[in-house]
Amino acid sequence: MNEKQLKYIAVGLYSAIVIIFVLGIITADIYLFVASTALLILSMPIVLKNPDVIAIPKKLHIGSEVAFEKTFYISNIILFYASIAIITLRNTFPKYAITGYVLLIVIAMNCIIFKVIQKNIEKKYIG
Repeated sequence: MNEKQLKYIAVGLYSAIVIIFVLGIITADIYLFVASTALLILSMPIVLKNPDVIAIPKKLHIGSEVAFEKTFYISNIILFYASIAIITLRNTFPKYAITGYVLLIVIAMNCIIFKVIQKNIEKKYIG
């Protein structure tokens, strides 16, 4: 089996795993979730024996890092404004105020974790 056929098999297998996983979540069926997890575990030797099958070009890797960082900041800004809106409406909807505060804490923790990981990666690869 050549590398191109192996790539098609891996893409098809992972697509099936994702479809089974999503169906399991939509239908709330634990057996589909377990089946997708089992398929994922059984497919791991393919990737471990042939790491070039799922290799990503360096330019695409850098582009995805930039896209992730922008998406991270945009989603945190949206969550921040949503949490401020929820906190502002605490007199009208008092039972949702805790959700706003929890969102603020999650955003803060998210930013701290992101910066720690970013600094570690910079130290490892740049410095």
